[in-house]
Amino acid sequence: MKAPKVDNRLPESKPSWVPPRKFAELSKNPLIQQWLVSYSAVNTKTEHLKRFGRLLTAIEYTPEQIVKELEDHEDRKKNGKALKAKVKTYCMALVDQGHTAFAALTLSSFRSFLTSQELTMAWTRQDMIPVIAVRTDRRVPTKEEIYRILDDLNAQSHLGKERNARYKAMIWTAYQAGVRPSCLLKLRVGDIDLTAEPPYQSRSLQPQIARSKGS
Repeated sequence: MKAPKVDNRLPESKPSWVPPRKFAELSKNPLIQQWLVSYSAVNTKTEHLKRFGRLLTAIEYTPEQIVKELEDHEDRKKNGKALKAKVKTYCMALVDQGHTAFAALTLSSFRSFLTSQELTMAWTRQDMIPVIAVRTDRRVPTKEEIYRILDDLNAQSHLGKERNARYKAMIWTAYQAGVRPSCLLKLRVGDIDLTAEPPYQSRSLQPQIARSKGS
């Protein structure tokens, strides 16, 4: 009886990170490689590259041109005025389109690239995106408003007890813990340590919890 053949060939090694096709050429730039090598998470590399790539396209600069312009100014106050104006125009355009968070992330990626080249950016985020410091469109609901929401849920009998309880739990968790909506939707029972001692107990909301359970 013949012995089974053993394949001693090593499996082909796959690259640990494959950049998006649109920015594949940019990822080969030595300055970009020097920057992104400090990040081990694949998603972080990808998002930094995409944001920085879109910025470069909008302001019509190359990584080398950015470095040269900032190195040419020894006086930090004159640190790349032309570059600053273009970056600010791009960020403000994003803000006008309702993408304030993306504008802030783009500026973060830009700053990270400069740090990798041992350069500093004398501009603060408020200099570039002043709208972020004046966000008046969002606020935390008051306890009375939360009570009204729960009362409205109690009146929605067509939702069913199971769905009604689920919505209440989501509202309480979001309000009490300040959980982001994206994290809240991914939260599962197994993610919560029910045996751990809470850092505090809120007495003020206990009557409302009891009233909700009794409905």
